[in-house]
Amino acid sequence: MHQHTFRVLLAAVLAVCLVGLAAGGTLAQDDTPSPEMEVVYDEFRTDDTVVENANTTGSAQVIKQNTRATVEDDDAFVRLGLENPNSYAVAFEVQLSEEIVRPATLGTVRATDTDGVTADWQAQHDFEAEETHTRVTVVVPAETDVLFTPSQLRVKSLSWTGEAEQSAETLRERVTTLWEDDRLEQRTYQVTGSEGEIVTVDLENPETGDRIEEWHATYTLAGDEAARPTPLAEGTGEPVFYRPIENDDGTVDAIQVTFNEAGTVSLTVEPTTTEKLGFEMTSYRSSVLDGFEWGPFASTARVTP
Repeated sequence: MHQHTFRVLLAAVLAVCLVGLAAGGTLAQDDTPSPEMEVVYDEFRTDDTVVENANTTGSAQVIKQNTRATVEDDDAFVRLGLENPNSYAVAFEVQLSEEIVRPATLGTVRATDTDGVTADWQAQHDFEAEETHTRVTVVVPAETDVLFTPSQLRVKSLSWTGEAEQSAETLRERVTTLWEDDRLEQRTYQVTGSEGEIVTVDLENPETGDRIEEWHATYTLAGDEAARPTPLAEGTGEPVFYRPIENDDGTVDAIQVTFNEAGTVSLTVEPTTTEKLGFEMTSYRSSVLDGFEWGPFASTARVTP
C-alpha cells in the first residue's frame, strides 16, 4: 500500500472518531485545586541537622508555614508525608539530599491514601554546587494529608547515581533476546514484567549485526487486560515505559522496559502498513481522546495493533 493511501485511510478513521466525539464526548475537568500559598522545604537538603537526623533515625520532619513534611527511609520504601491543615490548597516543594534519598527521576507518583493527588518526582543537578538532589512538587488540597511511598527498587532502578550497583539480582533484570540464529523468530512478542522489573530487549543481533529498523509497542496493566492498550513511550513516570540503550557511537541497539506496575508489553517489529495504521489510531486516542468521556461511544469496537 502506498504512503498516500495510508495517510488517506488514517485521515478517514480519525474523522470517524471526531464525529463520535462531537456526538457524545465531554471534556474531563482538571481537579487539581489552585494553591493560595507555596512552601519550599529545602531543609532536607541544606540543614545538616535535619539530614543527619534522617540518616541516624531513618526519619525527619520539618514544620513551617502551618504545614508539615515528613521523610522516612527504610529498606523497602521511601515515604514522604505532607500535611496541609489550612482551609486552602498549598503548593509544596520538597528538596531531598542524596544522603537521605537516592536522586531519581520517577515522574508522576500517586499518593497512596488520597485519590487524585499526584506529585512530580525529579532528580535535579546543581552544576554550581556540583550536587544532585531530589525535588518533589505537589499541590495538596485544603485540610488534607498525603503520603507518597515509591519503592526502593523503583528509586534505585531509575537512580542517577550508583549505576554500578544496579546488578541483575538487585533489579531482577532479565534480558529478552528476540533473535534466533540469523533471523527473527517472529514479528510480534509479548513481554510480561512484575512491579519494579526491568527487561532489556535487543534491537541488534549480537552475532550478525542485523538490526530491527522499525518497531512499536503497547502495554496493558495486570488485572486491566480489558482496557485498550496504551502506547509504550520513552521517558519516566508512566506505569510502563522504555529507555533507549545506546552503544559507544550513539546508535540505539536495545531498549530497556521498566515496569513501575505489573503488566504486559506487546512488541511488533518491522510492522506492516496495516499494523502501523492500528498503532497510529491507538496513539492518537491515547494522547488526544483520553481526556474525554465517550458517553454512548464508550463500548464501540477498538482498533489495536
